[in-house]
Amino acid sequence: MWARLRNALVTVTAAATALVTTASPAAAVVDPYPAFSCRYDIKDEWPGGFMADIYVLNKSAALTTWVVRWRFNQPTRIGAVWDAVIRQDPYGTVLATPGPFNANVRPYAVFSFGWSGFAATTEVPNYITVNNYLCFRA
Repeated sequence: MWARLRNALVTVTAAATALVTTASPAAAVVDPYPAFSCRYDIKDEWPGGFMADIYVLNKSAALTTWVVRWRFNQPTRIGAVWDAVIRQDPYGTVLATPGPFNANVRPYAVFSFGWSGFAATTEVPNYITVNNYLCFRA
């Protein structure tokens, strides 16, 4: 199982500025003191599908809501979802928002959510943003 588990933890620094202009949405902000750290975990994968979680460390002020956004490069369909509400557009962009029970996040607390996905290949997204701040680069 560990061989299939891919963990990535990246904190964005000022050196990531070039990534914002080429690999992330125009609205993303690069902060030399990032407000969030993210980890994308592929928990399991099988032919045609996978299960994944995103963990976010809030290094800023308390949150009363959040929006996590990423994009799959390969056609991917989201299946079951836990601990978030997920919407996906036809172009592969995914938006996750809190359920009524996990919108409030204290400073230096972690929130997480997950889903099952269906795709020909399993991939880690090129970027993740949280509240329009760049959080992750695979």
